[in-house]
Amino acid sequence: MNFWANQAFFGTSVSLLIGFLMVLYFILNYTKIGVALKACVCNPMLASISGINVKYSNILSWLISGGLGGVAGGLLPLWVQGKPVLGDSLLAIMFCASIVGGVEEIYGTVLGGFLVGFTQILGTSALSLILGPAVIPYKTIVPMIILILTLLFAPNGIAKVNWKKILTIAKFGGASKRKA
Repeated sequence: MNFWANQAFFGTSVSLLIGFLMVLYFILNYTKIGVALKACVCNPMLASISGINVKYSNILSWLISGGLGGVAGGLLPLWVQGKPVLGDSLLAIMFCASIVGGVEEIYGTVLGGFLVGFTQILGTSALSLILGPAVIPYKTIVPMIILILTLLFAPNGIAKVNWKKILTIAKFGGASKRKA
């Protein structure tokens, strides 16, 4: 496979990711269906009392996630050789990405996926330079380490961290030196 074919695959995948994220953002934030889906996630009983069909919302959310999973599964053979146990090897990495990003935020999950992917590639490369190429088959350990660190320091995921507060504390050298 030549270089330009890889660029086309990359462009297709990234374009579809950005397109689907924009459509999901619009649907979840600017339509009645999106507000109903969010209400059913936050408080299903209150949503049903206010007239939202919770079963319909659950079915719709499963259809959306199944459709997006189908698109991802259709794009996966462009990058990875298919084999019967492919899902087993990717399941742990997907789990780490969703927990690191935050399970309540779509954008956090995407950010967690990029973070886990980059740290897996860079971490495995660094470890293989230090310890040799025998480390490469154990590349799934790097996302697990990121998962453990995230659960220790940001249990709700990195999307739920109050970054303004952390940057303010870092800027002023601690909470005690901050101006009121």
